[in-house]
Amino acid sequence: MGRVRNTVTRWLLAMTILGVAVPAVAQTLTTTSVSTAQTATSTTLTVASGTGFGGTYLAVVDREAELVTDIVGTTATVQRGYAGLTQAHSVGATVYVGPVTVFHTAEPSSQSCNPSQSSVPWINIQLGTIYTCGPVGLWTSLNLLPATGSAGSVLVSNGPTVAASFSTTFSGSGNPCPGDGTTVIEQVATNDLGVFTGAANCLGGTQRFDVSATAVTFGVKALFPDGTAAAPSLAFASTPLAGIANNGVGVFGFTNGSGSITANIDGLSGDINASNSIRAKSNTAFFSLGGSSDTKIKWVSAGNLSVGDSSTAAWNIGTAGIVDQGLHTITAGSRISAGALTVDAAGLVGTPVVVGGPTQRKVGATSAQTIGSYTVGASDGSFDVSANINVTTATAHSFTVTCAYTNENNVAQTYTFGFNQLSGAVFITAITNVTGVNSYESGVVHLRAKAGTTITIATTGTFTTVTYNGEGLIRQTS
Repeated sequence: MGRVRNTVTRWLLAMTILGVAVPAVAQTLTTTSVSTAQTATSTTLTVASGTGFGGTYLAVVDREAELVTDIVGTTATVQRGYAGLTQAHSVGATVYVGPVTVFHTAEPSSQSCNPSQSSVPWINIQLGTIYTCGPVGLWTSLNLLPATGSAGSVLVSNGPTVAASFSTTFSGSGNPCPGDGTTVIEQVATNDLGVFTGAANCLGGTQRFDVSATAVTFGVKALFPDGTAAAPSLAFASTPLAGIANNGVGVFGFTNGSGSITANIDGLSGDINASNSIRAKSNTAFFSLGGSSDTKIKWVSAGNLSVGDSSTAAWNIGTAGIVDQGLHTITAGSRISAGALTVDAAGLVGTPVVVGGPTQRKVGATSAQTIGSYTVGASDGSFDVSANINVTTATAHSFTVTCAYTNENNVAQTYTFGFNQLSGAVFITAITNVTGVNSYESGVVHLRAKAGTTITIATTGTFTTVTYNGEGLIRQTS
């Protein structure tokens, strides 16, 4: 068997070297089909019909060329891998049979063909490609994809132009092509198509692109056109105008489907810019600022935010105002001037902040009243306290204004304010009917109060016949 093959091969080689063209025999190859599945190592090929078989003939099945050395009925004795490829063949696979001399080891030299002068079909046993001479005199591929049920690959070669469209299916996996470093499209698994490049053979190639039933995967970076606001390069079927476009060097631009870019992510600076709001959709989502010890802004409820680290809401900002861990409150509607407030881990520092008093102002009072109070937070604090009394009716009365608090030694203290009338009289402690209707202004007293205790400014004394307005003021300084 080896002697027969070698003799034929040497004859073809000698004719080529001598420049003698092997006659193109106008011959249609015989076709039949595999009737018993053939393994990749079996030396027998059983077919549906033995017609057309003969010794030193080739039987080409799928992409393998088998040299026929004998035929008995429908069972041929074969030498496997005549052109280098060996693979298994399924029942029903097409078998092309003919003399060795009518098969080829190259692609057609031109696109045009003549059925009366060319063997039909043209089979390149090196690549496994099959062409027929079409009605318009052009070679047309019969097997851009393996036949249904067979395993194999598609080798993109430099052969003639082939049919513009084709329809076929295949299953299984495998790589039978004798690759030559060109691009290979191969079925790598069921419903999985891969593109391989850059190897001396198909099996050693590198997969660059994969299309499976669930995903398209790139083995190398994917380059897309820049796109524009009106025509983004990455979009979606349901909203083809809304997507992502290049909006500058390293800048992702997000389009709104109306020809505008509404948000940018700058890959160089890390900035995120948006023409509309940036939203976190739930109270478990944070905006994070900073490094490992992040400052986080979190949505709490309608109109309310918390600001703090990952575990502690140091500040709540909402419709009721600003609350520092529930200890310091800036009420809604209060004014904070630029530079007047600094917030750090110690709480409120910087310019003194009013924390108690004005909201407890009393107007038209005729008895003892609390005119200012504040509960100190988790740490001891320093405060400035003062009071204002405006007597509008004075007949018989005598009262004072006090500030009760607990100092940092945890000792209860009561301070009695001294007042100065706007007329310039000396300081007095008791507001009586003698001094009468007038405004009374206290001095400012600085005190240090214990954490968790209450500072209270109140009027106390005799209020037989008197009407007054009273206001205490408590400012925290540290």
